[in-house]
Amino acid sequence: MKVPGQGNEIVAGLRILKQLPLKGAVMTGDAIYAQKRICDETSRPEGGYFFVVKDNQRELKRDIQDSFNFFSPRTSQASRI
Repeated sequence: MKVPGQGNEIVAGLRILKQLPLKGAVMTGDAIYAQKRICDETSRPEGGYFFVVKDNQRELKRDIQDSFNFFSPRTSQASRI
């Protein structure tokens, strides 16, 4: 889909996503598609997504790492519960 001169990739991406059968699909994308509205649309119904989180997104990257540390055998936090 061509984005018009004053258009927006996020809005155009949402239009395309609403037309796709996403059940059981996994979407990948670059950072511009890691927007809440796009992630919400991709997840309906039963879809999924993967996005790269780069080092320049320190807080987001740390939050993601922290959420997985709970389950990591290296940190063994799960075994303390």
